[in-house]
Amino acid sequence: MPVFLGAIFIIISFVLWREFKDQYDSEEIFTFVCLLAVVGVSVGKLGLVMAVLGMIATLVAWCYKMKWNWGEWLDALGLQAFFWLAVAHFRQIPIAGFFVLGYIILLIFKHYYRTFSWYRSGKQGFVGLWAVTLFGMSQIVIAFLTHANVYSAILGGWMLVASQVILWLRKK
Repeated sequence: MPVFLGAIFIIISFVLWREFKDQYDSEEIFTFVCLLAVVGVSVGKLGLVMAVLGMIATLVAWCYKMKWNWGEWLDALGLQAFFWLAVAHFRQIPIAGFFVLGYIILLIFKHYYRTFSWYRSGKQGFVGLWAVTLFGMSQIVIAFLTHANVYSAILGGWMLVASQVILWLRKK
């Protein structure tokens, strides 16, 4: 598992660097990705949902501090997260299928969200907020399928509601 996480870290670092190297300093990008990884691993001991919430809080704080656009970073990280969650759950077909379907939906949104008449602002962050919504839904579905951690389902529900409220507030 540590080798798998290390490989994911290297790949995500490279993809984010390639996407944002023209807009931001390369060292700051790498520092940010390292900070996200440290927060994700340390808070991840409390569960996947807490790791995601911690990483989102870190993303917002870092982007506020560095005066970066949090929406474009959330978009990029949301797509990466769904791809790697599908890969990580490849042995559990229903769960992996949910993440693959979510990834496909996010890719479609990435290319067409500016044409939606109800999202007139066209602000970046649409795809990332939908990634948070779909992740929240996944936690609810997984909790019901596995009859396991109800707290993940509750936190997932709150993530779903919060991301949709933020999306609604940004639509103008």
